[in-house]
Amino acid sequence: DDTERQAELVRLTQGRPLLLPWAHVRDRALPQIVAAAAVCGLIYTLAFAVIDGILPPPPPPEEEEEEKAKMNGNGNGNDDATQNKKQQQQRLRRQLQRRRGCYQITHMVVNALLAAAGFYYNGQTPPHPTAAESIASNHPAASSLGAAQLGYQLWAIPVGLLFVQEDALMLWHHACVIVAASYISFSTNGMRYWAPFFLGCVELSSVPLVGVNIMKQNQALVRRYPRWHLTVRTTFAVLFLWLRVYMFLPRILLNSRDQFVTWWYAVDRHNDNGGSSSGVLWFQIFGASVFASSWFLTFLQLHWGFLVVKGFVKVYSGVFKKLLGGGSTKPKRA
Repeated sequence: DDTERQAELVRLTQGRPLLLPWAHVRDRALPQIVAAAAVCGLIYTLAFAVIDGILPPPPPPEEEEEEKAKMNGNGNGNDDATQNKKQQQQRLRRQLQRRRGCYQITHMVVNALLAAAGFYYNGQTPPHPTAAESIASNHPAASSLGAAQLGYQLWAIPVGLLFVQEDALMLWHHACVIVAASYISFSTNGMRYWAPFFLGCVELSSVPLVGVNIMKQNQALVRRYPRWHLTVRTTFAVLFLWLRVYMFLPRILLNSRDQFVTWWYAVDRHNDNGGSSSGVLWFQIFGASVFASSWFLTFLQLHWGFLVVKGFVKVYSGVFKKLLGGGSTKPKRA
């Protein structure tokens, strides 16, 4: 029962160091983090070679306005300056579109790889983990998933902030994933049983989200491929609600329960065994930040889940209205 499980978790924390050995971090975790960030940068760079074939072409220059300016003959210099300014703004928008498209392609490829690894390792985990398995299962595979997420998110923050104008909520999401993945990668009691699901499986829903985002940022694609847009949005909604709400919530409750017990008693035992007070304080802050980050991410899943349901109802209510009344609403030819 829960009491026996908590007692077993407490026993497992006794006499154990708070963090994994430095040799593991230096020889395995850090190289994997750097490699993951480098792979993200490589995918982003290569995506520029194909992005123009995905995005709609830029609108043609405003030739009629140019002709009008020439015919008026008054303030020709001002008209030229205005036209140059518009062309410059158009080039800047196009460059931003291309960077955002490449950013989304990187997300799609990396999330597909993380999801594949997550489902593979999740299939190898015992269905009912013991206390010991909750802490250390899937190690070192879980540590590698943690390192991959760290490299990915550390790459995404500066690129999102400096090059693609990513919104603040997503930047906070990246930061919280870094905190949670650090706990899995560096803590002795890293709750690695859940790593394949939280760091891998849930990312499957992010693959169709890339298509949703690219179309959202380029409305011409929505008008050109309405059925494809509907299919991608529906696939994303189903996967999101299945993975990030239905499956996510019970697992985060179990994970948070075990993580709190191991964090609290690990600090207590470390202090009793003569550990440095500064080390204990640091780990208290670290553990609290992990707990807070996990629940902030949970709040985001619920918030986004609400928006997904709201959008799903809105889209399909429109579809059903068209199906039921489409025949009578079409204008007749004279």
